[in-house]
Amino acid sequence: MLLTEKFTINNIGCEILNQREIMRFINLINNPYYAHLEDSDFTKDIPIIQD
Repeated sequence: MLLTEKFTINNIGCEILNQREIMRFINLINNPYYAHLEDSDFTKDIPIIQD
């Protein structure tokens, strides 16, 4: 509660989560079934100066 009060004093919104909300939050961040795939082909993004 003290940490919540310090955030509120500095105009930073926060709330204390219950156990169910904590589990949903952890699952949202650390979901192993979701992987962000990036295009690893950097050659199309590197400019080449031709003579």
